[in-house]
Amino acid sequence: MFNFIALSLILSSFSLAQETVTSKQLQKLTGESNKNHSQKDLWDKAYARKSFIYGKEPASFLKENADLIPKGSLVLDMGVGEGRNAVYLAKLGHQVIGIDVSSVAIKKTNLLARESGVRVKGVVGSLE
Repeated sequence: MFNFIALSLILSSFSLAQETVTSKQLQKLTGESNKNHSQKDLWDKAYARKSFIYGKEPASFLKENADLIPKGSLVLDMGVGEGRNAVYLAKLGHQVIGIDVSSVAIKKTNLLARESGVRVKGVVGSLE
């Protein structure tokens, strides 16, 4: 039996507050106003860059506290983005499911997982 951890709940009150992309930052990343596009369209365009927006290393809070997650847990990463945290947890032996509204983000999550020799189940879906 697996323990189930919602990664986004663990991280949201700590490190992600410092790493959240604001509308203005998203506009800079995509070069477009969000008035004419859905959040999915904007994130798809932002993630379409060759580089990884936040890099490939996990959030420092996660690295410092990953040992608090029971070994072999099933982890749900809501808003997985490009997968840096999900891949890190998969490397630690957890089963990870990543959900994101952006299909481009899920593709990059899968790419990063393959590069790292792990598996992350990516799901395209809205958190609403």
